[in-house]
Order: sequence, then structure tokens, then C-alpha cells
Amino acid sequence: MGFVEDTQETKISKQGKTYVVHNFKPNLTAHSLRHGCATILFEADVDVHTAKKLLGHADINTTMAIYTNLREKKHTNPQIS
Repeated sequence: MGFVEDTQETKISKQGKTYVVHNFKPNLTAHSLRHGCATILFEADVDVHTAKKLLGHADINTTMAIYTNLREKKHTNPQIS
């Protein structure tokens, strides 16, 4: 589903056997979840002050910056949701 990136590394053990090590790196971060939440709140027409509380922002300007960015993207490309 694309939540994790898997890079494989082939190694050789002390006994001479080849094995594969998987290095998992998450693509889904707390930041992306938080931004997704902000997007859903924006699209649901939740007011900025309620969104600020739900997102845990200390400063309304942080929430406003996110909402302004989302508004501009939606204005530029109404297909984005």
C-alpha cells in the first residue's frame, strides 16, 4: 500500500551463506497524518479555530498557513481533494 519502503541488502554470513536483509523505512509519518487530518478538516469546512484546537497548534497562524495553502491548491486545481 506504499506505507513502507523496503530496500534490500544482500550479505554473506561468516559461514559463507548468502542472505538478504530488509531495511524498512516508513513513508507514513506523524507529520503526513497530521497534514491529512488538516486537509480533511478543511474540506469538511471546519472553522479555523476548531481546527487549531484539534490539531494542537499553539498559534492560530500555523493553522491559517495550512488552510491558506490548501485553499490555494484547491483554487488552482479544483480536482484536488
